[in-house]
Amino acid sequence: DGDLPNSLDKMAELVLSMLNRAIKAYEKADNELAYEVASIDVQIDVLYQALYSELVDRITKHPNKTTDCLYLMFIGHNLERFADRATNLAEHVIFMTSGKVQELNVENGISEIN
Repeated sequence: DGDLPNSLDKMAELVLSMLNRAIKAYEKADNELAYEVASIDVQIDVLYQALYSELVDRITKHPNKTTDCLYLMFIGHNLERFADRATNLAEHVIFMTSGKVQELNVENGISEIN
């Protein structure tokens, strides 16, 4: 089974959308757009878990594909981190526009620090 997991394609698409929205939120000082970025991050986390499960299953069924699957996991991990960085930018936009320090998507929720 050498196909790329669907969850990986979807993650890449959503991360690109997040990055574009986070940059636009910063450029326009738009905190509503910043909150949208955070909502997408929740989807990324779900997709990452699905990717991980699928790849562990592939490794179990096809041990000779372990290296390939590990590379795909690494790609998924990095996409998930890109999503976290876009969320960090969204947090800065919210601070910039409202003066509120918020951590978005802490445990898949929104948490106000200050």
